[in-house]
Amino acid sequence: MNTKEQYTAKVEAHLKQIDAEIAKLKVEALERGDDAESKVSETIDTLETKRQELADGLSKLKSSSEDAWKDLRSGVESAFDEIRNGFEKARAKLAA
Repeated sequence: MNTKEQYTAKVEAHLKQIDAEIAKLKVEALERGDDAESKVSETIDTLETKRQELADGLSKLKSSSEDAWKDLRSGVESAFDEIRNGFEKARAKLAA
């Protein structure tokens, strides 16, 4: 992504996708019963926290100057990685 506007649009789309994935995990855990819910509840809480951190990063990105947004981008990318890892961890717990 070359421009700040394109990148913020990408992050906004990812936030919507993350929200949908979190909701899907909650439903799947609920359908599988109490044991599954207890296995993934902490991971889901962590995902929700990381999602909020990503949203906060997006707010900072939107208000940043054209030059400064590139510096903020690495923090946003790191949050994406942490969320991706969290989803993998949750899926593994549900599969166990």
